[in-house]
Amino acid sequence: SGADDCTFKVWDMRILDAEAPFPISSKRFEMGVTCIQSHPRDTNLVLVGSYDEHVYLFDRRNMRRPTSDFGTGGGLWRMKWHPEEGNLLLLACMHNGFQIWDVHATASHFERLIHYENHASLAYGADWSLCSPHSSLPGPVVGTASFYDHKLCVWRPNLPSNT
Repeated sequence: SGADDCTFKVWDMRILDAEAPFPISSKRFEMGVTCIQSHPRDTNLVLVGSYDEHVYLFDRRNMRRPTSDFGTGGGLWRMKWHPEEGNLLLLACMHNGFQIWDVHATASHFERLIHYENHASLAYGADWSLCSPHSSLPGPVVGTASFYDHKLCVWRPNLPSNT
């Protein structure tokens, strides 16, 4: 779990004591923890986003500290892995738009591929949608939503062919 108390806590549900639940790991951040995403294919990898404008990569086998991190230029509000491409990560970066990153976690390689700024206010919601296999349009579709202007944009990212 994560919250405005600036902590990221992990519990092992197999050993949870109902009378006195105690996290197996607790990491203190400088700012609130806003989102947590498990990797869709590697069950040992967990990403944590924070208001501090960073994405942190943790390995479940050693949760004492992140194995790596990268800055986004805006506080994280949402993170979504691409449903089919395990290295593509969509981010809502509050005051720095929406971003798509190429995340090769095992090699600690992070590269921003897309920076989408067609919103006039806080980047708030983001998700992937795959086109029907019968669609003549290639590639994924992204939906992004901003907070104060209540704007929803549906767009197709121009991703490099090697992602």
